[in-house]
Amino acid sequence: RAAKRRAKKKGAAPVQAASKPSKKRPRAAQIDRDCALPQRRDKAPAPAAAEREKRKKKRRNGSGSFQVVPVGPQDQPSASGVGQQAARSTGQGQRKAQQRKAQQKGHNTLREAWRGTQTSKADEIWFRKCGYGEGLFLAYYRGQRLVPGEEWPAFLEALRRPLPLTFRLHGAASSGRDALLSRLQQLGSVAPVGWAPAELRIWQAVGGLDKRAATAADPELSALLQEGVAAGLLNRQEAVSMLPVLALRVPRGGCCLDVCAAPGSKTMQLLEAVARGAGGGGGGGGGGSGGGGCAGLVVANDAHPKRVAALEAALARHGRCAEERAVLLVTCHRGEALPSPARPFLAGQGEGFDRVLADVPCSGDGTIRKDPSVLPRWSPSVSNQIHATQLEIGWRAVQLLRVGGVLAYSTCSLNPVEDEAVVAALLRRAGGAVELEEWPAELLPGLVRRAGVSSWRVADHVDGGADGADGADGASGGGGGGG
Repeated sequence: RAAKRRAKKKGAAPVQAASKPSKKRPRAAQIDRDCALPQRRDKAPAPAAAEREKRKKKRRNGSGSFQVVPVGPQDQPSASGVGQQAARSTGQGQRKAQQRKAQQKGHNTLREAWRGTQTSKADEIWFRKCGYGEGLFLAYYRGQRLVPGEEWPAFLEALRRPLPLTFRLHGAASSGRDALLSRLQQLGSVAPVGWAPAELRIWQAVGGLDKRAATAADPELSALLQEGVAAGLLNRQEAVSMLPVLALRVPRGGCCLDVCAAPGSKTMQLLEAVARGAGGGGGGGGGGSGGGGCAGLVVANDAHPKRVAALEAALARHGRCAEERAVLLVTCHRGEALPSPARPFLAGQGEGFDRVLADVPCSGDGTIRKDPSVLPRWSPSVSNQIHATQLEIGWRAVQLLRVGGVLAYSTCSLNPVEDEAVVAALLRRAGGAVELEEWPAELLPGLVRRAGVSSWRVADHVDGGADGADGADGASGGGGGGG
């Protein structure tokens, strides 16, 4: 029908419908030469097969453009000297648009690490469906010997238990806090933790119930928590998340930096400590700016704009007082390249911060109780990928300390590659300018803990390849001394 309409429009004779070919004849429409369809004059001749293939290849490669991406730290030039230059071509505008889009989205270190360990989305789905993650996790940590053999079953059982609801009351004494504390004491569903002194005001759900189970069992607790958060009297925070700030022993009026601040629970701890000296263990440990006329400062930084927005929303949601917000400065910058202060915060002091908290991005395999989805996709390759970034953030944190300052390096990972290996590399790189401090004996004496390891193994997940194996756990002896 379309052919007839085009022929009528051109003034040619109407096209007759072709008769149905028989089974013996080729299946092609037989059209008389006199009534053949007129050719469009603006139609270019069909390109040759080689030309068509060339065009397809250019479309796949972004109009013939390419960009060499160096492996490792991006500030190191490639061996050829041209590794970081992109060829000028018609695809240059597309690359610039992609770069602008990436800058707007922000830098996500953990996503880049996961992307570096995966070959395709299909491989990731297959990896999770086959249950490789849990098998690798068990084999890896059994080989690391972080947990004694007699404690291994208890360790696995602890990972299966849900994370209990934990919160802490803010340090400022007020009538509202006293009333909230009195109401909490009347509830039978929460109680202070046994390993922390009473002045820290750390509470936990009785029986180890998680947030959902505890609030469902006691509706009054749910309403009380909401009122306390809105009034700025308490903060829901995991118990282990409170330890790095407590270990810093932040003095009143100190100048502190939180390199990777989002979602903000540790930043709020720092604000309380700077404003009121509630850093845990008093203002001991030397080196604070002191309370002599300095209001203090807390710089909360994060590399991702969305995480910075989440940090600011958390501060607003928890009703922080004007005294704390007056000493807060929020920045958005990559932690490994954070600028130095232009001048000392106080006259007569060296440049830098009194306390620096580096709660760096990590694989997060220590959060299995809170996020069980970590286990099915676990792989040691993620820790290997992110180790270099953690080291650079930690090294920049060391550089931003003033002489006599204290740095707390922390992760949510159990892996020595992300913990002891980074600390050992920092000590080795500093060349004696930095020393490792022991956990203060007077701080949380009831907390069960153990010293870090001084040697570890480096492993990777190796594909079976040509031998037909589905996957293997390849481990190479690696060790790091130090620290």
